[in-house]
Amino acid sequence: MDKAWIGAIAALGGALIGASIAALQLILSHKREKQHHQDSQLTNALTFLTGNENQRSCGISIIEGVFADKKEYFKVLVPALTSQAIYLLLHTEHHASRTEFYNWLRLMELIEKMFSAFDIVGDYYGEIGNSFLIKMEPDRTGGIDMPYSTLKIWAKKYGIDLDEET
Repeated sequence: MDKAWIGAIAALGGALIGASIAALQLILSHKREKQHHQDSQLTNALTFLTGNENQRSCGISIIEGVFADKKEYFKVLVPALTSQAIYLLLHTEHHASRTEFYNWLRLMELIEKMFSAFDIVGDYYGEIGNSFLIKMEPDRTGGIDMPYSTLKIWAKKYGIDLDEET
């Protein structure tokens, strides 16, 4: 074999290795950028949850559309969503707008979906169940206005019969 052919084959091999490394770096860079973008979206969604009712609604929408089905985010989402649901149920202004009631429903549906999809049990499940009992305390003020029948339906999903508890 001629030295020219050997040189050409070596150069081609080097070019292929270089192109492979460059392609791998491009793929890894894209994955890092995508992860950074998703982390930024999640941060924005969580920040929106603490805002006014319209911001909270937008935050819930982002979570519903982008993160609800991704198991890698449930360790962040379940505590945040649980906290927001309890806040709306027990502590928000008593005469909050109907939007906040719908925000609460959407939060509860997301939480229920995550509990089911990822087999979550434990403290967060109990915290939500306990919040239904607190909501029923005599002279309790604060929290979204909610018909007793709706509260009863949701409490039953968490194994609490409000008729027996009162």
